[in-house]
Amino acid sequence: PEGGEPQQVRTAAIGTGELPAYPQMLPGRRGIVFTVLPTPTLLPGRSTSPPGARIDVIDLRTGAQRTLLRGGSRARVLSTGHLVYMSGHRLLGVWFDPDRLDISGEPVEVEPGPVGDYSVSDEGTLVFPSEADRRSTLVWVDRDGREEPLGAPPRQYVYPRLSPDGERVAVVLRDGETRDVNVWDLKRRTLVRFTPDPADNALVAWSPDATRLAFSSDRLGQPNLFW
Repeated sequence: PEGGEPQQVRTAAIGTGELPAYPQMLPGRRGIVFTVLPTPTLLPGRSTSPPGARIDVIDLRTGAQRTLLRGGSRARVLSTGHLVYMSGHRLLGVWFDPDRLDISGEPVEVEPGPVGDYSVSDEGTLVFPSEADRRSTLVWVDRDGREEPLGAPPRQYVYPRLSPDGERVAVVLRDGETRDVNVWDLKRRTLVRFTPDPADNALVAWSPDATRLAFSSDRLGQPNLFW
């Protein structure tokens, strides 16, 4: 089917610095459940379930919009009568009434421990990566695709950057709700935390002489560049 011309859905109560995301059309075209994100969270690598996010619903018959939950994101309504959503790194669920387009009861944890990305089938089957699946190792890879481990312990490494002198690797590791830059010394075989402050530090780059590291950080509020 061609689908016709796109029509904008009028969203109320979306303020400056906010953006609707992760929409789901409800059965029978009754309404749309979606997340309202603070726009700073849309920077590369930032969390998609920040404290400032909320879950809203629009009634397509009346145009009315209201907030279902605050501090949650990436909601999905299931055929089982539940609404599941992310809160930080936890996956929670709550009863959802498709007639009233509202929730009831207290949210409960669907899966113990951190979950991260997830998907749910229409029948209610949950798919998500386990904690072990998110761990990785640092390796050399030659032009033929052969891998050689660097000896670093298995962790959740992202954004690895080799220093220009070839002696160290800067990586980003998550610790709870924050991320920090760490440096793996190839000779000493040690992993040292480079940014110990409680902030989101990421997207690291070396200076040409390998004496400085530049990175993004929100330690002063809005993300900015530091070294």
